[in-house]
Parts: sequence; structure tokens; C-alpha cells
Amino acid sequence: MKTLRFDIHLRRMEVLPRILLLIARLGGTVQAVRAADGRVDLTIETPDEVAHRFGPQIGRIVEVTEVHPLDVAAEAPAGDA
Repeated sequence: MKTLRFDIHLRRMEVLPRILLLIARLGGTVQAVRAADGRVDLTIETPDEVAHRFGPQIGRIVEVTEVHPLDVAAEAPAGDA
């Protein structure tokens, strides 16, 4: 499994359930969601073989204006490896 994190900008927050359903449909598990003022910080756990699909698929949703993948490894505590 691979952990992915995204900073997503939305035109309308009402699209958030569609994003969560997309993640489930692709086989991912939502670990954390923070959403406010048109921005969503999303952390998901995905199977390695489909991890590359999440960013492009989220970006195809019309109400999504930007998708920025964030580096999860850089945020891990020093003792974790």
C-alpha cells in the first residue's frame, strides 16, 4: 500500500463527496480529510498498482481547479522508515 496526499482546490465544496466516491471506486481508503474555503487536504491509502491513477482522475472532475500532490515521505517523523 502507498500513502498519497493531495492539496485540492475546488470551485464548489459540494463536489467533495464525488471525490471521496472516486477514491473508493479506484480502491483507495481515505485516511484524513480537512476541508475549508474551497481547499481540501486529502490523505489516502492506495494499492501500489493503481496509485498513479488518483491524481489525474481527481483532476478530471470539472469543479476541481487544481490538484497538487504533496510528499508524504518528507513529513514522516525521523524515526519512521
